[in-house]
Amino acid sequence: MAQVFVSYARENHDFALRLAGDIQTQGLSVWIDTGQIIGGEDWEEKIYEGLLQAELVIACLSPQSIESKWARREVFLARFLKKRIVPVMLEDCQHLLNQYDETKPLERIHYVDFIPGYEQGWDQLQRAFPARARGAGEEHPFRGLKDSEWDSLLRKIRDQKCTPFIGPNACKNALLFRARVAREWTERYHYPFADSMDLPYIAQYLATAEHPSIPSDELREIWSAMVEAPDFEDACQTYATLARLPFSTVITTNYHPEMERALAARQITARHEFCRWNRTLQDGRTLFDLEPEYEPQPGQPLVYHLLGQFEHPESLVISEDDYLTFLVSVTRDEKLLPPPVQQALTNTSLLFLGYRVNDWEFRVLFRSIASFLEKNYRSNIHVSVQLEPESERVRAGFEENARKYLETYFDNHKIRIYWGECQEFVTELGARWEAYQRGQ
Repeated sequence: MAQVFVSYARENHDFALRLAGDIQTQGLSVWIDTGQIIGGEDWEEKIYEGLLQAELVIACLSPQSIESKWARREVFLARFLKKRIVPVMLEDCQHLLNQYDETKPLERIHYVDFIPGYEQGWDQLQRAFPARARGAGEEHPFRGLKDSEWDSLLRKIRDQKCTPFIGPNACKNALLFRARVAREWTERYHYPFADSMDLPYIAQYLATAEHPSIPSDELREIWSAMVEAPDFEDACQTYATLARLPFSTVITTNYHPEMERALAARQITARHEFCRWNRTLQDGRTLFDLEPEYEPQPGQPLVYHLLGQFEHPESLVISEDDYLTFLVSVTRDEKLLPPPVQQALTNTSLLFLGYRVNDWEFRVLFRSIASFLEKNYRSNIHVSVQLEPESERVRAGFEENARKYLETYFDNHKIRIYWGECQEFVTELGARWEAYQRGQ
């Protein structure tokens, strides 16, 4: 069931409750903080979870909501998560939107006007609901993999011929972390530009205006302070599911050691290494220098941190300059990637999890491995789990055109798209793998 998140100020509580009740009558579930957060729970994390699950965010606009720090944060997080936002105007306050960076972008979005009266506004708002709620069948043209494609992917996993790539959207901890970092840095260092959703740009500003070491140092501190260990016993958790499968090599663009910890929870000792993409890193000895006989295998897999790891702050690819330097270095010298990683890129099926097509990580990742994809065996099936194109980047009425374009783009590189949330894919992958093993 599609979910709608209702953001409002306390002064508009009665309106928000009425609206939530009416939305539920349309066959939609509603997240509203009244009754959704119980005593002792982390307020901001629960808000984040509600936003993460939402297909649509309704921002109730009034002078009080624009002045509300918490209501503005909800709008900020919704934009960071690329959620579709529908502003609902309760009082004439459009002229106040440009007072805060969080609400400025709402000036460009057509709002639903409730000022003349609730009934008139409600009639307009219903047109913004997901298609299924309007009686038009499915909520969106979701497409997964064909059964034959699933079978091919499962055989590749069984034969240890599949390599997952794990991105920042693979788990809620990493997403919440990035959202908090973007918000904190924007506020603390008075980031002056409008692209306050993009960490590489913000990190570039910090490195230039403050000190080059600030982004990497503060990232590690914020991660250590806020992130709790995931439940690796949860069969639906991304890392827990991947740890159950026989992968010899796992490539991640995340800096944290969550994959290694998930493997350790299953009594599997992983080796880890990171890309030596800048000159300061190239003098150090790698895992393969120290253990030349080591070959990744499911019992001793390799977790390769393509964009660096917290343990080595100088290895972190964070700022805009970092990404560009990394891309130039890796495309110029393929030997920066160790032989087992090169073999994985050319000899196995690739599984991209937790990326958006417009994210810096994915764009740089895709271009940096393009030459390896060209060499990859034609018999390998590659899969990328992708969310629907962001509403902010797609013109109204052209959503299907955007999807077809992306499918064609990926198909040119022999990559199939699974349209949906990473969690949806991982849950289905785990269930299909268990069924596949029983059928062997």
